[in-house]
Amino acid sequence: HTRLFLFITAQPPILTSHFHDHVVNPGSQVSLTCAAMGNPLPQITWSTYDEPVQDSNRVRVGDYVSRDGAVISFVNFTRIEALDGGIYRCTAKNDNGVEVHEAQINVIGSPVIRPMKNKTVVGGTNVVINCPVGGYPVKHITWERDSRQLPLGRRHSVFPNGTLVIRSVGRLEDQGTYVCTAKGEDGRSSKQDLHLQVLVPPVITPFSFPAAPREGIRTSVTCIVQEGDPPVQITWLKDESPLEPDGSLLVEPTDMFMSTLIFKNLKPIHSATYTCEASNEAAVVNYSSSLIVNAPPRWKIEPTDLSVVTGSSTTLHCQALGRPEPRVIWKKSTGELSTQYKTIISGARVQTLVNGSLVIHQVAQEDQGRYMCEAGNGVGSTISTVFKLSVYAPPMFQVKFTSLTVKEGNRVSLVCEAFGDKPIHFTWHKNHQELQSKHQQRYTVDTTVNDDITSSELIIYSASRTDSGIYMCQARNNWGNDDRNLQLQVLGIPDSPRKIQIKKVEARSVTLAWSQPFDGNRKLVKYIVHYKQDLNIGRQVDELILEPDQREVTIRDLQPMARYHFTLFAENDLGRSLPSDVISVTTDGEAPQDPPQDVEVVATTSHSLRVSWKAPALRPENTRLQGYYVGHRIYGSDEPYIYKTVRKDSNVEELSGLLPGRTYEVVVQPFNSKGAGPVSKEFIVQTLEFDPPKPVSVTTLSSTSSSVKLHWTRARGDDHPVEGHLINFRPQDGNTWTEIQVSGDKNTHSVTDLQCGKTYQFQVTAFNKMGKSDPSSIVSATTDGSAAVAPPQYELISFNSTTMTFNLDSWNDGGCPIRHFLLQYKSQGQVEWTVVGSQLYPEQGTVVITDLKPGTWYLILMAAVNSAGVTEEEYRAATLTLSGATMLPPGDTSPQSRYRSLYIIVPVCCATVVLIAITLALFFILCRRRTSTSSNTYEGVRSIDDPKGDVIAMTDLEKQYGDVTESAYFPSPYATTRVPVFPREVMSRDGAPGCRSLVRSTTRGHDNNYDVPQP
Repeated sequence: HTRLFLFITAQPPILTSHFHDHVVNPGSQVSLTCAAMGNPLPQITWSTYDEPVQDSNRVRVGDYVSRDGAVISFVNFTRIEALDGGIYRCTAKNDNGVEVHEAQINVIGSPVIRPMKNKTVVGGTNVVINCPVGGYPVKHITWERDSRQLPLGRRHSVFPNGTLVIRSVGRLEDQGTYVCTAKGEDGRSSKQDLHLQVLVPPVITPFSFPAAPREGIRTSVTCIVQEGDPPVQITWLKDESPLEPDGSLLVEPTDMFMSTLIFKNLKPIHSATYTCEASNEAAVVNYSSSLIVNAPPRWKIEPTDLSVVTGSSTTLHCQALGRPEPRVIWKKSTGELSTQYKTIISGARVQTLVNGSLVIHQVAQEDQGRYMCEAGNGVGSTISTVFKLSVYAPPMFQVKFTSLTVKEGNRVSLVCEAFGDKPIHFTWHKNHQELQSKHQQRYTVDTTVNDDITSSELIIYSASRTDSGIYMCQARNNWGNDDRNLQLQVLGIPDSPRKIQIKKVEARSVTLAWSQPFDGNRKLVKYIVHYKQDLNIGRQVDELILEPDQREVTIRDLQPMARYHFTLFAENDLGRSLPSDVISVTTDGEAPQDPPQDVEVVATTSHSLRVSWKAPALRPENTRLQGYYVGHRIYGSDEPYIYKTVRKDSNVEELSGLLPGRTYEVVVQPFNSKGAGPVSKEFIVQTLEFDPPKPVSVTTLSSTSSSVKLHWTRARGDDHPVEGHLINFRPQDGNTWTEIQVSGDKNTHSVTDLQCGKTYQFQVTAFNKMGKSDPSSIVSATTDGSAAVAPPQYELISFNSTTMTFNLDSWNDGGCPIRHFLLQYKSQGQVEWTVVGSQLYPEQGTVVITDLKPGTWYLILMAAVNSAGVTEEEYRAATLTLSGATMLPPGDTSPQSRYRSLYIIVPVCCATVVLIAITLALFFILCRRRTSTSSNTYEGVRSIDDPKGDVIAMTDLEKQYGDVTESAYFPSPYATTRVPVFPREVMSRDGAPGCRSLVRSTTRGHDNNYDVPQP
């Protein structure tokens, strides 16, 4: 059971804070506070001049309990006035006490006195009258009665604060009207009066009852009120309870001021304290007197004849009533027939109790006789009575217990001798069973009577073990009975040990336990254990001697998994017992006896070790392995090994959760159902200092036209050191990765020298001296910029009758610098294109085509090449006529439309002729190139000295160079005459006459390279 004690400490109120004297101006706000603590919580009240402070429209009274358990009470004045000035009191009260505080509140102003209530007081008491003066300062306060200024004597005291004290007030001297006058420093004054009424309380004349009144007489007592304002009421009390008149007691009122209590026949029940109580408006007074009625003694318990037995205790009751209380005296006669009595004096065996009874302890034969009890109290005659006390003797054995021993087979006699009144009868019991000698031939019972002694004898002719036990001889007569015990022990050899139990079986020991056998009623001297292994038939029996107090033994040095037979003996000084039943036990198996073989420990990571081993040597106890314990701890530590259980079919275990770079001790221990075997030797192995880093997470932060800034973060929880990072990147449509290396303390890097407006793929791999992490996920990013934007024709081309000027700066490079331009033209209806230089560089600013035909329409194909791709645009423009007029666009109504078919037939024929010519020219050029050392040969194409050699059919170029993507160079009258030789699939446009297209596609990000050889 759980007990919970709750201690609540009672505490009287304690004012922890309070207000002080104040001087304030009228109309101001004033707050008075008092704080008190206590248990239980106190209640705080407010008063001024013994009048409670009341709420009004200017005054607020309230309280609350703070967090620390304090009661805080307050009086707030919203607009204080001179009339509110005076002495204020706060009173804190609970069940355990009261604490009071008061202080003066002075309100500046002329004196003003609050109206005072009339007072009614009881004569003879002290009265205090307060003059509730407000205003400040007040010069003095005076009191008057009947136009006479007080004080008029020693009984009057007037204090500066206006308090008047009158001591022992009397009606004649002090009853009347009192006037309080307060005068201020400014000469103004204020007056208030009150009427003091003095009440006179009752005064009772002392009375008393007659001295030592006796039972049966008559008596009376009168209560007289000698003074007091009427009306006066008189009542009687008996032992502080209202008096109830009966036939022998009555109350007789004489008038308002007198009452008589009459007893017609005094009885002991009238003994009490009687009180006369008189009350009027002034007070309640009383006077008491005690009445004790004396009565002669009479029997309450009168003794009678009594019979008791010796050795017992008895109480002779004798009690009497009377007033004063009677005294009891005991006497005993001096002889059987004598009339002389001797006073009994209390002693150790005989004592007289306070109530008059006589107690006799261990009653003896000499206590028998006649006894007298006398009771007297000095009132009337003494009373007495005589009675007889008879004492009888029950049977009694002087020797209560005897122990006997006898050897088995001998004769034994058991004797009982009893004292007491005859006749005495005997019965014999053995182990609480009554013996019937008539039905037994092995023993007899004889009884002998002498003068003072009666004896009984039990004879056993041939004692056996079954006769051992406790024999009880019981004697009885008419007055009681008594018992005597005799213990008989028949001595012999012990029984063999019994209830043999196998407590514990181990591989090399067996623990046996047994219950103590019958010891033959002699102390055992030893136990003997015989044991023998089952298979060793001819082997001598092993013997083990044990102490006689042992009940358990462990036989050691046995063989595992062997069967043994055990026999136990008990022995005392009379001989050895018969052997016990044979106990057969097979010893248990035992734990493995050999450690694991070929143990190896290898560090795999910074947090793990790999442990491998082979099974122990082949033994019977090792063939029942259940598994292994793999233990580890920090090298040199005193901490125990931390073991991990591994099933027997596994010979490898990974120890994880280790500390990096720490040296560990590792052991392996086999176990089976019987326990753990020996531990392998300790292997000292150090974990790796740290692991390769984990893959990082890569994002792109920003890009420019030639760079991409990468940012990577380490995986959560990866605290392995990083020595560096490998950044691999490639164009999105490329196959070859480019690798750069940055230091391990960086997590951002800008990959530079990238092509403008091109998409790249990036991977980041962290590494340290333990290895590399897996590559991060591929992140794609595109550099800033796009292919060039062609300008409108009017910004690009200006012309006259024989020339066209091209403004190269009008091209928008799309954020990627333009590497070069390609420009070719042909007049309308012409099949072959005229190439204006092989490459035109933006630095030239302008390109001028001269020697044009006046008034002729031309088709112009122009391409701008930057790293983001190739942008080509086709323009149609006409030169001015010789007169400076512009040409109308060609239409179906133009005279030249008749020859439109010629523009189809002629180019086809020309292309066939030119193709054959170019094939022959290429064969000739290639042959000469092998032997020529001319510096004007570029990529297998010889320059032409003829200034007009820039007029070459594009179809011939395609046939000549096939899929070659390098540049060919041709002479031109302009500053740049280089033009790329495009592959066949790039240079031709399906269905377009005259092979007008420079490139097949203008898709952004085209991966053509335009190399510019330097001379």
